[in-house]
Amino acid sequence: VPNPTLAPVPNPTSPPVSSPTGSCSGHEFRLELQTDEYGDEVSWELEDPNGNVVIQGGNYPSGENFIETTECLGSDGVYTFKIMDSYGDGMIGDAYYKLWYDGNVVIYHDGQYGDGETVTVPGGEVNAAPAGSPPNQAPVAAPTGSCDNGGHEFRLELQTDEYGDEVSWEVEDPNGNVVIQGGNYPSGENFIDTTECLSSDGVHTFKIMDSYGDGMIGGTRCFGSRTGHCVFNDLT
Repeated sequence: VPNPTLAPVPNPTSPPVSSPTGSCSGHEFRLELQTDEYGDEVSWELEDPNGNVVIQGGNYPSGENFIETTECLGSDGVYTFKIMDSYGDGMIGDAYYKLWYDGNVVIYHDGQYGDGETVTVPGGEVNAAPAGSPPNQAPVAAPTGSCDNGGHEFRLELQTDEYGDEVSWEVEDPNGNVVIQGGNYPSGENFIDTTECLSSDGVHTFKIMDSYGDGMIGGTRCFGSRTGHCVFNDLT
């Protein structure tokens, strides 16, 4: 009796997760990328301080792909991460990318980047798209310090729409005093990531405002909001 002909087992849509390259004597870089259903349009690369491409990825299958890779970078200095979309519309839905440098998150960003954008590593500044017209991007603020001497760490991630100059926000302490605030961003899309130490216990109130009155559109997200106001849990 002849052996049956077995159909080949297809490869999974998502590439396998790569393992760390081992102990790193330089700086550990990590990328986590979740594409949308048009994963074949997405590519990325990392340039060293001299502009040489040291890591790159792309040519993924059509459909959603999840990529996670860790590499050891031999050089000090500022690297540049570039992510590109061949169709020019970025990623949609729950797609995102996230970068780490030496275990610290550099940026966590959705797919609203048009034909592409660049991010400095480890600084986290979001700059012009590699091709096409750049959105104005506010630099990602570095954390102001730990709360080792007491207090509570507050962090905000804000991705505006193309009318970023209309957006402002503030945090009030339990007594109604404004302790942190932001705004006056450039016209265009802006990504803000800021961390502050709150010295007071109790309930703080986050307020986000839009001067035009229509909120934000497109791929923007607000977490934990109620009509533009967010209330933190009791920090006692």
